[in-house]
Amino acid sequence: MSYKNISELKDKHKGEDIWVIAAGSSMDYVDESFFSNKIVIGQNQTFKKYPCDYIVMKDCNEIPRFPRSIKKLDELGIPLIFSEYYKGNHWQGKNVVKHKDSYMFTHQNRQLTNSFEGHIANLDDEMIIASKSTITSIIHIAAHMGASNIMVCGHDCGTLDGNLYYDGYMEKDWVSAGNWGSIKKWMKKIDNDTELLRDYLNKRYGCNVHSLNPFLNFELEGHKYERL
Repeated sequence: MSYKNISELKDKHKGEDIWVIAAGSSMDYVDESFFSNKIVIGQNQTFKKYPCDYIVMKDCNEIPRFPRSIKKLDELGIPLIFSEYYKGNHWQGKNVVKHKDSYMFTHQNRQLTNSFEGHIANLDDEMIIASKSTITSIIHIAAHMGASNIMVCGHDCGTLDGNLYYDGYMEKDWVSAGNWGSIKKWMKKIDNDTELLRDYLNKRYGCNVHSLNPFLNFELEGHKYERL
């Protein structure tokens, strides 16, 4: 099956703000209506709750979670942006998707270097970052699209009131995410990568990357946040 190249989306939203949605528990406190009339790129299955203009995935071959979601995206007419290789690992083979409006991005082998800094240093102009978490790919794609300001939502990297994900995100037959026994250990490793990527994108594209706090201040209105 042929896919469009992500180069077709280069500077499509030049100078605009792009909102990036992940599935952290803080999203329980952000109403869907907040994203009306905003440009939104969602991670994996966030389209089930929030209006998304695009969805980004790396794990497209994982059944039943991703093929089922890709079929639904196709039915809804939401464009899919995905990594060339499954999970970003060249040794695991290429992603295969059935979606009429899909864009593929090339990337380095996720395990090519021992450090995220080394990974960034070896990117060429046509590549999108593919790291442990899909969130880095999404933020990079937003910069590739020309965003001046990228607002990251739900990238919690911890639990809120003991919850990793917003209510209703998880499905019982998934073998990944919250159903994977090593999820908390894995999640401890991802926030530093996002910080390094933010600095890289600011230098390369001149864009700002910030996050959304759904509460009025950092006291979180009495909710308990625990970093993993």
